Amino acid sequence: MVELLFGKMIIEECYIQNSVHKVTMLDGNNPHYFLYLFFLYGQMGYFDSIVSRVSIAHLTREKLKEVFCLIPSIGEQKHIVKLIELESAKIDSAVSIIEKELLLLQEYRTALISEIVTGKIDVREAT
Repeated sequence: MVELLFGKMIIEECYIQNSVHKVTMLDGNNPHYFLYLFFLYGQMGYFDSIVSRVSIAHLTREKLKEVFCLIPSIGEQKHIVKLIELESAKIDSAVSIIEKELLLLQEYRTALISEIVTGKIDVREAT
């Protein structure tokens, strides 16, 4: 897995080829838009449907060149990226809060078990 420098997007799948493909943006395009678009294609299984597969999936240059990309205006690209990043930030914040709450619950559970085992809490009356 690879964690990207911006956000918490993680590439969960990988296609192996003898070379690395460089995707160069034409002037007036937002590379983050295409990153999210390609991530979406991966999540939807689009790349799985076009790769050559005998034993290991191969995404060749020819196949990559055939990938259809909807290219809105740069303003729309920026707007889409901004919306994705705003919503992702909300999700990241919610996940962070839940992770902290889970940690507190684990600490509470450990303390409760410790108090029961050491006899500080009498559980005989609870049953």
